[in-house]
Amino acid sequence: MHTHEIHIAGGREAVSEIRRELFVFSEVLDVLATSRADSLVVVFSGRPRPAEWNGRLRDAGYQLLRRPVRSSDDAIARRLVLALQARDEPLSGRSDAVSARRPRARRRRRTRAISELQHVSPAPAAGQPRPSGAG
Repeated sequence: MHTHEIHIAGGREAVSEIRRELFVFSEVLDVLATSRADSLVVVFSGRPRPAEWNGRLRDAGYQLLRRPVRSSDDAIARRLVLALQARDEPLSGRSDAVSARRPRARRRRRTRAISELQHVSPAPAAGQPRPSGAG
C-alpha cells in the first residue's frame, strides 16, 4: 500500500465525490482528506498513475493545483544550508583549551587504570610455590 498527495481547490470539502471519481481506477484503495483544505492523499496499491487520476478529475471539473511550497520546508532547507556552511568554515575564537581537555581525560583514565592494577597482586604461575602467609 502506498500514498500519493494530490492538490485540488476545495478538495477537503469534495473528498467523497473525488473518491468516487478515482475509484474507477483499480489501484485506488481510498482518498483521504488532510489538514490542508486543498490537499488529499490517494491510497493505492501497485503503480501510481497520477497523470491519469489528474486527467479524470480535470474532466470532472475539478481545479488541480500545483504543489504549494510550504514555508516550513523552506525554513528547514535554509537551516540545513547554514549548518553545512558553518561546518565547512573554520571555527574562530575557539580556544585550544577545549581540544586540550580530551587528551588529558584520556591520560587520567589510563593513569587510573594503571594505579588500580598496582593494588592487585599477581597470581603465582603454575608450579611456583605460594608466598608465605597466603592461604
